[in-house]
Amino acid sequence: MAAFARERVTGRSVAMSYPSCAGTVDTTAGAPRSAEAATRTKYGWMDTWLSAAQCLMRTDCGTKSEEAVGVFCLGRRLSCCIINIMKAVTSELAAAHAACAAGTLRRASRSLTRFYDAHLARVGLTTMQFSILRMVQHRAGRIALADLADDLAFERTSLYRALRPLQRAGLVSIRPCADRRAREAVLTSRATRRIAAAMPHWAAAQRLVLSRLGAAEWSDLAGRIGHLTSIARQPDSE
Repeated sequence: MAAFARERVTGRSVAMSYPSCAGTVDTTAGAPRSAEAATRTKYGWMDTWLSAAQCLMRTDCGTKSEEAVGVFCLGRRLSCCIINIMKAVTSELAAAHAACAAGTLRRASRSLTRFYDAHLARVGLTTMQFSILRMVQHRAGRIALADLADDLAFERTSLYRALRPLQRAGLVSIRPCADRRAREAVLTSRATRRIAAAMPHWAAAQRLVLSRLGAAEWSDLAGRIGHLTSIARQPDSE
């Protein structure tokens, strides 16, 4: 259903509609009930007040009496207030019915991780471990732990847990940095050989994903995800 409000004074038309989500189950009533119907029940009073405001605005101001002008102005102000409330409610409901960005990306991430894990398991690595080794390799084989955590968007404690199996496998060593005030991860020669062995398996998984998704689509999606990552790293302004 849609509730339409016309602001007669300015001649602008404002159309408000409540998001529809048919089939939503109302657990309190025990029967299917659309979100739109529930919204109308909750916010239906706005239609009533808007109708009342429009009745006031239809007051004949031709007499220019103080009472008539006052009633007309009251109706106009009330109408504007109700329209603004409708806009805010519609915006909030639209956001509430949108897919959660975090949940959607986590589901995609888990599915892709399992897919890549299945390929990399042939060389004894997980997707996370391969990503860590490749990141250190891109930094000339050594990187401060703080920088590694930042590049991978890891918490420090999560990074330390992820590095322990690599240390035990002799793929990474943790040493003090040159200034002795921090520690760094350093690739071993065994890690270099393991990365080389893993690359064909990673490339096979990558080719399958791109063949199904499309190279151009992935390029666009990767850019959008990078932008989303930068948004998430910004301090909350609310």
